[in-house]
Amino acid sequence: MKATIISLGDFSNFNQFHTNNINSTLDWLVNNEFDTYHDCVNNSSNTLVDTIAQLLIGSKKVRFGKYPSNHCIHAIKEIIHQKIANNEPIPILVPMGPHKTIVNENIDLAEVYALKTLSSLNSRVSKLYSKGLHIYLREEDITGWFLTGTSANVRESIEKYLANFEMLIRILKYDSFITTFRESQLVNYEDIVALINVYSNPIRNYINDTNYNYDNYQELTSYKVLMALGWKGEIPSEQRCFYRERYKRNYPNKSDFEIDEMIVDYLSISFAKSQFGALVPKHIKNDFIQLTFAPPIPGIPQDIACRRIYYRILPVNISRMHLPFWRAKGFLNLSEEEPNLAINNWDDQDKFYRHMIQLSRESDTVVLTADIIGYEMN
Repeated sequence: MKATIISLGDFSNFNQFHTNNINSTLDWLVNNEFDTYHDCVNNSSNTLVDTIAQLLIGSKKVRFGKYPSNHCIHAIKEIIHQKIANNEPIPILVPMGPHKTIVNENIDLAEVYALKTLSSLNSRVSKLYSKGLHIYLREEDITGWFLTGTSANVRESIEKYLANFEMLIRILKYDSFITTFRESQLVNYEDIVALINVYSNPIRNYINDTNYNYDNYQELTSYKVLMALGWKGEIPSEQRCFYRERYKRNYPNKSDFEIDEMIVDYLSISFAKSQFGALVPKHIKNDFIQLTFAPPIPGIPQDIACRRIYYRILPVNISRMHLPFWRAKGFLNLSEEEPNLAINNWDDQDKFYRHMIQLSRESDTVVLTADIIGYEMN
């Protein structure tokens, strides 16, 4: 049974040709799957574990970033082998932000793109291994409360975004292999904040002590304190530059001091969640492969990143642009003869024709944003 799509926009200013194309493109997106064929299955010398590992790593069509190291591939294969031996689905952990870059914005086509990419991956694996994948989406609500704010408006926006995202999964009929869970189901916010208060000063001191001189950092008291608390590795300069560049891009009016405080907050809550075991449901423990739509972060310790793969939300044959779906604006681009699925950042919002659609299946209904750019009016 197909999902029903109802346009909530006024198409009176569009010509019939574009109106028909918009409707058919949205129907294709919602009720079909992405073609992300990977020819690794044609290699007769591959074992089942090898082939599934290659499918998960993906080709450049869906993978974002470099091909994993041999160490990472070995770690991924170990999980696959273990789950096949036990005749269990292969667990995939996917972290996701709790709201759009603009906090009050609704889910849009970017969320559909990401779910279609995950569904395509599961379909390809299931053709070879009947148990397929089980994908666990970690909804980072506590992270949103701490980094964005705990006001009633922020909490309401986070709840609306996550509830609509969960409804979208059900409407697309992906809830048989995708399970969402929230950080707040694993740990109390107050406990996380208490631990952040323990970690933030040592992290801040270490960053300040090594901002301009990295020599003999292992001898610094701030580093020793951080290690004693359970921190792994260093916070190298390339990692700091990575965070500063992205925070500066998203918050251009923030001072350098404010940007560094945002980095301290982010690292503190990440560390606290890890120490509390608030990263994965307890029943999958450490036996999972992480798929992330966020870009690779330089300088992460290898034992943390060794089972991590990086994906685009749209295959490159559809768009070469990539952003995590919670950071991206997903829309239709009518600059060509046919509507194109597209993503971008949140600049120049006045150029878009605001368009909402309602998706329904059985008793479930959700409204999402499907803005349009580049259209020709009558």
